[in-house]
Amino acid sequence: DTESLLLSALEQAAGANSIPADVAAAEGRLYLDHACEAVGGQATGAKRDHAMEMYRSTSPTRMQAFRSFLEKPGGQEKFEMLCQSIQMQVLAEFNEWESEVVSSFADKVLETCTENAEEQLKSIEEKHREVDEANESIAILQTRRAQKARRRSLNRRKNNVTALSKEISALEKLSLTTTTYLNSQREENDRLTRTAECIRSALDASASLAASTKTAEEVEKAFSSQEGIVPWTPTVLTARTVAVTYDGTSVHTRVAVTYSLGEGGGPVSCAVASKRGGKGTDVPFREDLGQALQARVDSLCGSFNGGTLPHASDIGESLQDFTWKMGRLENLFGEIRLLSTFYEVDLEDRSEYFTIHIDLISETESCKIRASFDIHGEGFRYPFAPINLDVEPVVGSVDISGLCRQITRTVKPGFGYLTRACDVISAFLR
Repeated sequence: DTESLLLSALEQAAGANSIPADVAAAEGRLYLDHACEAVGGQATGAKRDHAMEMYRSTSPTRMQAFRSFLEKPGGQEKFEMLCQSIQMQVLAEFNEWESEVVSSFADKVLETCTENAEEQLKSIEEKHREVDEANESIAILQTRRAQKARRRSLNRRKNNVTALSKEISALEKLSLTTTTYLNSQREENDRLTRTAECIRSALDASASLAASTKTAEEVEKAFSSQEGIVPWTPTVLTARTVAVTYDGTSVHTRVAVTYSLGEGGGPVSCAVASKRGGKGTDVPFREDLGQALQARVDSLCGSFNGGTLPHASDIGESLQDFTWKMGRLENLFGEIRLLSTFYEVDLEDRSEYFTIHIDLISETESCKIRASFDIHGEGFRYPFAPINLDVEPVVGSVDISGLCRQITRTVKPGFGYLTRACDVISAFLR
């Protein structure tokens, strides 16, 4: 039909002009629809007008003559041949018109397609240009990012180099220190080697004196066999009695101890008593401190006096226990005596313990506080027994809570606790 013919011609013309077939077909159908609507409307109106005109102009006589012609023999065949001839002439004219229409239609559609294709090509070129610009921007950004990454990597490497340089310097210093220490140790080893050689020489020399010192060594061995009596002075050493004297640092701590051995190596009785006079350093004490110390020594002697030991071999352990307790008493009261030279010290004796009151005065804040230490166990358990510390203001105002926290944080239990606590309080008052 005419539509297929037009579209086929349009497809061939589009292929010859390098236009996509689907684009040409779409444009052709659109143009053909509009052309058909216009032509169809014009043709329908013309045919209707022509038929009416012919009907009006034809007279009844002519119509009657036409009917008579058809009724004659062969008239029908002649009319049909005339109609066929007219149809063929009309078909030839229509084919010529159709060719002109197809050519015009193809040109028009190709012109439209060419314009659209050029616009699309321009749009594609514009998009290609935008894509190229975007790729260039991406490449620039990637280059900048790579440069930043390289700079960061370089900075990290510089930092690593700096850290390694510092570590190398520290290792060199450590190596130098170690070398110096090693050299000093070698010198010390050489010195000790020379000292050992001198000692061996002295031992070799002393070996020649063995004969003259044999008696003295036997006496010393017999005395030192009693373990723990080194601080003691023996007064009686017999098969049944051992009497020793403890010469303390003052007249208040001099004690005489006598052990009496039972028959057949049985239990050993013990007698302990304070001793006035005798030799010693005789450290002076204030009267009240001396009385308090003497009372504790008498109490300690009473706890040992009248006791019994299972065997004579336990004498050393007994004397060692007594020495420890007496030494702690001397240490405690020696510390109290030393504190009394700097502060006001007062002792309050209680039933199961005694309290040391120490008054400390601030020279700048015009205040005075009293620190009270409760000493348990007759004093010979200091500083291993719990010590209760009570601090209260006597004159002026002091941050007692802060002071107690400072003492708790700074002063640790152990020997010299009283002195260290007073030092912290004095420093706090300053």
